[in-house]
Amino acid sequence: MPYWLSVSHLAKITIHERLLLEKCEHFVKSSNRNRCFIASANGLQLLTIPIAGGRSHKQAYAETRIDHRLPWKRQHWYAMESAYGKSAFFEFYAPELKHIYDEAPDTLWMFNEQLLGWLLSKIQFQIPIESTIEYEKEVPYTDWRSARGPQKLMLPPYYQVFADKNGFLSDLSAMDLLFNQGPKGTKQYLASISSLPVMRHKAV
Repeated sequence: MPYWLSVSHLAKITIHERLLLEKCEHFVKSSNRNRCFIASANGLQLLTIPIAGGRSHKQAYAETRIDHRLPWKRQHWYAMESAYGKSAFFEFYAPELKHIYDEAPDTLWMFNEQLLGWLLSKIQFQIPIESTIEYEKEVPYTDWRSARGPQKLMLPPYYQVFADKNGFLSDLSAMDLLFNQGPKGTKQYLASISSLPVMRHKAV
C-alpha cells in the first residue's frame, strides 16, 4: 500500500471487485510505501515520509514507525499547498485532509490506510478491502506489491496548475488528479484510462 496511490494504480483498482492489502511484507526501501510525487511550480517534487530507526534493517511494513521528530507533516503540507493551492478543488478538501495529516498515527501502515480510505470515499468508490494474514510470494491475481514508483506511465494529459510552465507531468500521486479535476472529473478520467492497453513507461 503506497503513500498516496499513483493515478494509474488508482485506475487499476477501480476495475476490480476486491482489494487485498499486503500487510505481512517487509518494509520495502526506496519504494512508494513512503514516497509520492506531486507537480510543483518547479516541476516534479518527491515527498518522503521519514522512517524511525532508519531504513538499514528489515522490519514489517505494518510495524514500520514514522519518525515524527522530523517536521515532515509541516513540510509535506506546505508543499501540497504550494503545488495545489490554486487548483480548483484543493480548498474544498483541505480541512479534512489537513486533519488527517495533523493527527497522523505512529505507523506508516495506519497512515497510508487512512489516506486510501479518504481518497476512495472522495471519488465515491466502494470496494471490499481486506488485509493479508500471511505473506505469499506468488499470488493468483493482479499483484501491485512490486510497484516501487521510479517508473511512471505515460497517461493522457489533464489540466494541471503549472502545465504552462512545466508541461504535463504524468502519473503522479492521485491527489494531483483529484485536486485538479474534482470527484466527477477524476472518475471520468480513471474510467477513460482503465481500459487502455499497456502504456509506455517514463523514467523519473
